[in-house]
Amino acid sequence: MRVTRPARRSERKSVNYKRYNALRMSTLARIQDLAAKEFSIDPTSLDPQAQLDTLGIDSLSFIEFMFKVEEEFGVSVSDENLKGIKTLADLERHVVDALAAAGKG
Repeated sequence: MRVTRPARRSERKSVNYKRYNALRMSTLARIQDLAAKEFSIDPTSLDPQAQLDTLGIDSLSFIEFMFKVEEEFGVSVSDENLKGIKTLADLERHVVDALAAAGKG
């Protein structure tokens, strides 16, 4: 049996937070752009924290929108995670997490 030592701090994988934040910002901008086109909403008026139903997005429309988001980003959001998405910011978080899990982030 081989015993390995824990990685030193300098050897640990570091997170590039600037890249991560840039990815989040561009992801949110892309989601807002898709939503604006899909739902005929002015993209500058889309508040990422607003509840989807206050934007006039019902559950059926949102599911159809999710197919477009998944296609745009090349990721899949699980049905379980889909239930917790109430805002565009929630959606963006799930997309970024899926991109990271797939090694695309």
